[in-house]
Amino acid sequence: MNKRKAITLYIYINLLLSMSAQTLNSLYFMDKWSLSHRSNASFAPEYGYVSVPFMGSSQFSISSNLGLSSFLFPTDAGLVTFMHPSVSSSEFINSLQANNFFSQESNNNLISVGFYGKNSEFWSFGLSLKEQLNMNLPIDLFRLAKIGMAGSANHYDLKDMSFRNTYIGEMSIGYSQDIDPQWRLGGKVKFLAGLVSANINYSQFDVDLSQQTWHAQAKGEMLLNSQFMHLGQDADGYLDFGNYNLNLSGFKPSGYGISIDFGATYKPVDIEGLTLGLSFSDFGFMTWRRTSWQRGVADNSFTFNGFQNVDYTNFDLKAQLETLQKDALKLVKFKEEIGVDEYKLQELPATWNMSAEYSLMKDENRELLVGALWNSRYIENRIFTELLGAVTLKPFTWMTSSLTYSIVANKPRTLGFALNFSPKWINVFLAFDGINTRLNRQLIPIDPFYTAIQAGVTIPLSQNTKDRNTARKFRLLR
Repeated sequence: MNKRKAITLYIYINLLLSMSAQTLNSLYFMDKWSLSHRSNASFAPEYGYVSVPFMGSSQFSISSNLGLSSFLFPTDAGLVTFMHPSVSSSEFINSLQANNFFSQESNNNLISVGFYGKNSEFWSFGLSLKEQLNMNLPIDLFRLAKIGMAGSANHYDLKDMSFRNTYIGEMSIGYSQDIDPQWRLGGKVKFLAGLVSANINYSQFDVDLSQQTWHAQAKGEMLLNSQFMHLGQDADGYLDFGNYNLNLSGFKPSGYGISIDFGATYKPVDIEGLTLGLSFSDFGFMTWRRTSWQRGVADNSFTFNGFQNVDYTNFDLKAQLETLQKDALKLVKFKEEIGVDEYKLQELPATWNMSAEYSLMKDENRELLVGALWNSRYIENRIFTELLGAVTLKPFTWMTSSLTYSIVANKPRTLGFALNFSPKWINVFLAFDGINTRLNRQLIPIDPFYTAIQAGVTIPLSQNTKDRNTARKFRLLR
C-alpha cells in the first residue's frame, strides 16, 4: 500500500464507521386528497377523515447530485473506475460538484384525524415520525483519491465534510377557515420531540502532500443526541463508534422543538375557476438539551517524513504500514469534551409554495384543471427551487389524477404523477415524484437522481356543510 492510498483509506474508513420530509409536489393539486392540508395549511378536503393507523401516509425520498456515471467511465475495454489510468483527472473532476451531497428523508403518519365544524372550519390532528439523513463530500476528497501526489506539492481542502442523521416525533394541530367567499386561511402548529440525532462536521481539514513530507490538520465536532445510547472509548481515550451502550428502558426525548405552517387561498371574483395559493411549512427549530448529548472534538495533526533509520536486514513493512495507518486514523477521531453549552439549536428544512390553478372544464362529475406551482426548499444550507406545470383530471367524482413536470429548476427536473381514489367509504392515494434517470441492472442510479414515493389510506367522515349544500343546489338546478 503506497502513501497516497493509506491517507485516502483512513478518510473513507472514518466516514463509513461514523456513518423532514416534504409532501410530494404531485399531490399539491389533489383537492379530494384527505391530507391536502399537508401541502397548504388552508387546503381542506371534501370530507373529514380518520387515517388507518400506521398506514395513513408513508413518504420516502432519496436524492444525490452523484451517480454511477460520476465514478464509472466507458472505454474500448468496457467500464472502468475513476482510478483507472485511462480516465484523466480533469475528466473525473469535471463530472463532480464543489459539494457532493446525498440526502434521504422519510415521514410516516402514525395516526391522524380531520373534521369539519359548523361553519366550514376544518380541524386536523396528527402524530408522525420523521427521519432525515444528509451527507456532504467536498470535491477535494475525490481530487485527493485521484490525483494524490501528481506534483511536487499538493494541497487538498476537505472542510465542510459532514454527516447528519435525525429522528423526530411530531404532533400537529391544524385549523383553516373561510374568511369570505374569496379568501381561506389556515395554520398549523407542530410540537416536536427529538428522539436521536448524530452530527459530524469538519470545520478544517487540510491535507498537504510533497515528496519530503505528508501533513494533515483536522478540526471538527461530533455530537450524538440521545438519552438511550452512549459511546464508549478505545484504548487511546478516543470515542469508539463500534463500542456503544444501549439502554432502551431509559428511552425518552433528547430535545424539543416547534414549527409552524401557514397557508392562504384566494379565488378572484372576476375570474371564475381561478384559485391562487401561498404557503410555507416547517418553519421552526429543534433544541437538544445538554443532558442528552455526547460531544467529541477533533483537533489533531498527522505528519509523516518517511521511515527513519531503516534496518534493511530486519525491516517489517507490514508492521510499519499498520503503525502508519493507526497514526493517520487518529487524525479524524474525537476526544470527548464536556462543554458548557446548555443546548444546541438545529434548523428544520423549510418549504415555500406559490400556486395558481384554473378550471378549464367542470360539471357535477368531471373536471379538468391546469396549474403552476413555484416550490422552494431550504435544506442544510442549500436552496432548491423549481417551477412546475400541472394537469389535473377528474374523470369521475371518486377518482383524481395529476401530472406535474418541472419547467424551470436549479436542480434536475422532476416528473410527478399522483392518483387518488375517494369513494365515500375510503380514500386511497399513491404519488411519485422523480427525475428521468438511468438505472443499471442492480437498479442503482447512473446519473444524479431524486426519487420520492408517498402512499396511504384514510377513512372518510362527514362532508363539509358548504360542499354538501352546494351539491344539493347543483342537483336541484338540473
